[in-house]
Amino acid sequence: MSSFIDRGQQPNILPPHSAETTAPANDACSGAGPPDTAADYEPGYPLRNPQKQRQLNWYMRLLTVWLIDASALLLLSNALPGLRIDNVEIGFVAVAAIAVLNAVLYPIVNYFLLSFTVLTLGAASLLLNAIIIWFASSLIPGITINNLGTAFSAALGVGAINTFLSSLLAIDDENSYYRNIIQRIASRRVPYIQRNCPGIIFLEIDGLAYPVLQRAMRHGHLPTLARWLEQGTHRLVEWECDLSSQTGASQAGILYGNNFNIPAFRWYEKNRQRIMTLSDPRVAAEIERRLSNRQGLLAEKGASRGNMFSGDAATTMFTVSTLTNRPKLRARQFYAYFANPYNIPRLI
Repeated sequence: MSSFIDRGQQPNILPPHSAETTAPANDACSGAGPPDTAADYEPGYPLRNPQKQRQLNWYMRLLTVWLIDASALLLLSNALPGLRIDNVEIGFVAVAAIAVLNAVLYPIVNYFLLSFTVLTLGAASLLLNAIIIWFASSLIPGITINNLGTAFSAALGVGAINTFLSSLLAIDDENSYYRNIIQRIASRRVPYIQRNCPGIIFLEIDGLAYPVLQRAMRHGHLPTLARWLEQGTHRLVEWECDLSSQTGASQAGILYGNNFNIPAFRWYEKNRQRIMTLSDPRVAAEIERRLSNRQGLLAEKGASRGNMFSGDAATTMFTVSTLTNRPKLRARQFYAYFANPYNIPRLI
């Protein structure tokens, strides 16, 4: 069972090549007014602004991570022969200095070394962090790092301890990155271009059930969606998945209007005597070739990000069905991923 937000239109599941999708542009882009029927959601979603709570969480996270990293660095100074820290205060100062240097230098240097970072599957980012730690030791009296190898071991050790304790304490490392980097990028708005036909972002979240989405809005975790429903401009609509109710069949139905012969995420094709697994890029590409009529949901100037199938989009990134399509792979497409240092431990 799943759900989606619409702007008052009745849900209509049609193949992308049907007459419904080939209507004149002025009709297709005329837009829809407020819903004719009452919103299909539980009333009373809080519309409070969670800004203060986010700020408090960010400061608490900052202090906790600072304590974790400083403790890790002090612990490593007793374990690594080439690392010496005179006292506890120096350890906290060193971590603060490393954090500042990382915030300033990491995005810049990583931009120019992106191809190398991609080829090494993120290991270059660890080396870059080691260089920053080594450089910081030359600026702060009371901390000594003998060589780059020791700095690399320190970076690896601090990262491992941070990852373990952050997972144990359920600390969200990404808040600081999105607060300091993404929000700054988002503020640089390009000039707005008025178009007759609005664009649409299709966001598919695996396993997001209708009650879970309702509960998230009641608890204030989705204030924008809650506001749309409260204002009556959108509706929350529940729908039943068909079989098989898994990512491959669902995305094929959404993107191509056709999920024929996808009985499971992994199945055996008797006529070819072959096991088909949709996590295999070659299998995903083959299934896409079977289903596509070059008129998928994203065929008209669309883009695919983090999907199982491309929907015939011209540009793709982290899309399983196009991972083996080398002409579509460009190092610059990976910058958004590798620019976030918290994605490196996940990749490794």
